[in-house]
Amino acid sequence: MRPAPSTAKIYIMHLLTFGLYFFYWCAKSRQAINQAARQQLVPKIWYLIIPGLSYWWVWEYANALEHVSYKRIRAVDTFSYYIIGTGFLFLLPTFPYIGSDDLGRNDTQIITVLLIMLGILIVLTSIGLAFFCSTIQKKINQTTPKASPPNTV
Repeated sequence: MRPAPSTAKIYIMHLLTFGLYFFYWCAKSRQAINQAARQQLVPKIWYLIIPGLSYWWVWEYANALEHVSYKRIRAVDTFSYYIIGTGFLFLLPTFPYIGSDDLGRNDTQIITVLLIMLGILIVLTSIGLAFFCSTIQKKINQTTPKASPPNTV
């Protein structure tokens, strides 16, 4: 079994991959949860990509994590961390309204501002998703029983 990624690695990978590491981390942790439960508790990762269904998938993931950890990791906490981590995505619908009042700016300036804001949004969302993954990973590491030393009698 591979060791759990460190908090620093999670943040670095999220920033280097612009948040795509989140899907890899979720797929790997989903696999570990299903193996620990010895049944299919967490649905396929594809539901995470579909808008709206992603929240359902995270809720199912959170419930499975709570089950596998014997309620040491609460589902409500896990889901709350996800909501906090993806909070910046709620700014996305505001992009069309920026620059809608034409104050003599040309289209190039508006597009430049939008691209800069989109880049900032991607970085902030990557950090938010890294916060989610690293927080849940810490909780998983804390609840995972350590291997006991062999009896030497």
